[in-house]
Amino acid sequence: MTLDFRPPKENRWILRLSQAVLPMAMRRVRGIVSISLSKTDWSHLESLRGSRAILSANHPTTSDPLIAMYLSRQLGEPFNYMACRELFHGPWGWTIQRLGAYSIHRGLPDRQSLRMTRHLLAELDRKVVIFPEGETYDQNDSLIPFQQGVVQIGYGALDDLQKAGRAAVLPLLPIAVKYCCVSDARPAIDAGLEALEGALGLSPASGEGFYARLRCVGERVLARMELEFRIRPVPGAELSERIAAAKEHVLDRVARQGGVARPSHLPLSEQMRALFNAVYEFADEFADAPDEYGRRQHARRVTAARPLLQDLRRLQNFLIVTDGYVAERMSGERFLDVISRLEREVLGKVRHGVRREAVVRIAPPIDLGQRYEAYRQRKRETVAEVTAEVEGCVRALLTELGALGMPIEE
Repeated sequence: MTLDFRPPKENRWILRLSQAVLPMAMRRVRGIVSISLSKTDWSHLESLRGSRAILSANHPTTSDPLIAMYLSRQLGEPFNYMACRELFHGPWGWTIQRLGAYSIHRGLPDRQSLRMTRHLLAELDRKVVIFPEGETYDQNDSLIPFQQGVVQIGYGALDDLQKAGRAAVLPLLPIAVKYCCVSDARPAIDAGLEALEGALGLSPASGEGFYARLRCVGERVLARMELEFRIRPVPGAELSERIAAAKEHVLDRVARQGGVARPSHLPLSEQMRALFNAVYEFADEFADAPDEYGRRQHARRVTAARPLLQDLRRLQNFLIVTDGYVAERMSGERFLDVISRLEREVLGKVRHGVRREAVVRIAPPIDLGQRYEAYRQRKRETVAEVTAEVEGCVRALLTELGALGMPIEE
């Protein structure tokens, strides 16, 4: 579980090959059959041709980097991509380095990664893709809080530009992506529910609608998790209250066994992020030990960390399951969002889905340089204000896309 820094190692031949096969890979591997982007939105990226920039998009799925690669392909410029260190293993890790990706140890002061980002922006005038949510969330209609580190890195690059006597200009481009079903989602929803019901020993009553079946599956999975973790639900508690209690229990358990304080003042998604980072740091402490005893210590740490990481990943699968997400707007996309998470928990992998179109919106760029003097006077406040503005832009774009989707009538 060594988390040493992995720099970008771009290879022009691998880049060309990846760009050539990208449309086919998106269709066959990810089920993305098309990408929709208006001329007006495209002009916001086109205006930055040949200049440095940060591309800041929402991160609902693991397909999002492919959308960024598509934008790079259309613009005819290579991008760089900040990616979590856990991805840089085996052939896939080797490949993404050659495509311009480099690693970040999330939640920790990864100085090598930060220096690389500033180098790419301030010295090489590159475009860098950074997902400010920090992780996928599988709710295409909502966001988790943006981390301030993206904007902070941008101002660090502006410091470097000023020291080099260059113009303090750095556009940040807010981007929103929404994935919409292009075929009838009902067969996939029915098949997914049927597979879950079979695995859980449920027999749906004749005539039950999708939502009633989904709720029944969710209640059964929750009851099994409560039994597994020895959680005693409060008599008469609502489903949403029981789900929240289960999440709290798992986070407390991981924090306790990991020997760290649970940051309960943070939103749930950020608590999970902090605990993931704490467990990785715990496991990595003796990774570079030079003697046999140190290596045995590292092996024991890795063994102790594995069940904690498994619990967090299971909680991550269940995080999207809330009593109301689907009921708020019954769409094929929302049903499949929740079913995919339940399939990961119950069946071990996602088995059902439909082909989708990625709808991309791009807001006008925000020039961090225009607030550079304000940043120098009020660093923390300016970073927080700009981060909120970027998050607000992406949220507004998603709101405009809210009407898209496939309604499911019960």
